[in-house]
Amino acid sequence: MTKVPVRSHLRRAPKKPKEPSLARLTITKKRFREFNEENGGLGEMDVGRKWVFVRVPGAGGGGGPGERLGDDDLEYVIGADTIRENAMDNLDDLLGFDVVPPTYIRATDIPAQDLFGNRDTDLPGTIAVSVQDKVPDAIEFNSVMDMASRDVGKTFEWDSKAKPNEELLNALYEYANKDDIVKIAVLDIISRNTDRHGGNFLVQESTRRVYAIDHELTFDAEPQNQRGLRSLPAKFVQGEKIPDKILAAMREVQKGDFYAALAGIPEDNIEAAWDRKMKLQKAERFPRYTGWN
Repeated sequence: MTKVPVRSHLRRAPKKPKEPSLARLTITKKRFREFNEENGGLGEMDVGRKWVFVRVPGAGGGGGPGERLGDDDLEYVIGADTIRENAMDNLDDLLGFDVVPPTYIRATDIPAQDLFGNRDTDLPGTIAVSVQDKVPDAIEFNSVMDMASRDVGKTFEWDSKAKPNEELLNALYEYANKDDIVKIAVLDIISRNTDRHGGNFLVQESTRRVYAIDHELTFDAEPQNQRGLRSLPAKFVQGEKIPDKILAAMREVQKGDFYAALAGIPEDNIEAAWDRKMKLQKAERFPRYTGWN
């Protein structure tokens, strides 16, 4: 893969700490399998730092064996879905949004053969997984929508692409920070997220902050799927002007930095995401929602 020069503003100190080495973050097979037996590869585990969400390569989104990365003399197999999880956090960092929990790629000592032996008998090394910090004191957005519905005696129309009733949205924003919802809508449109239902973003009850999780179906992960964008945040803010501060953050991002942040995503998919970013910032307004519900 061609190396892309990283511009100075991408090298500034990030708000979220990044770990430089896969090898120093190895998750052992024993600890990994303790939760894997109960969660089928998706769940929470204690890796000594805090409770985290772990995604296994190939666990969902059709992401089988993906990139192979070397760390000194060690080699890891990283699934395509694992790369997308990390890429979405990198994009969030690049834009300065802080709505995706810190997400890292970490090593395991599990041989790739254990996971992918039936699909690729020549895979060397061990697998790497995506590890995401857990958001404390958080509930699914579905629950917040239910509370807003009870407050005003109206319901969200799940089968409609129309923007919800203004009274209902105002009640919703009493529980959830609208600025965060706007930022998630931007990320979803740029990444062409096809899976932002109410269970894939969270509200931290103590702060009203909103956080986006589960990004395996982003960056054209399903090019054959004609359903397109699926994003409740994009549905909520459709037709609205994009706030000036968010537009400024989008315009600050240069193409080389964008490519660097999404390293590991196929280049055609990165280019498509860049085109969506440019189209959105040029319009300065969220488009009419035409995705699925």
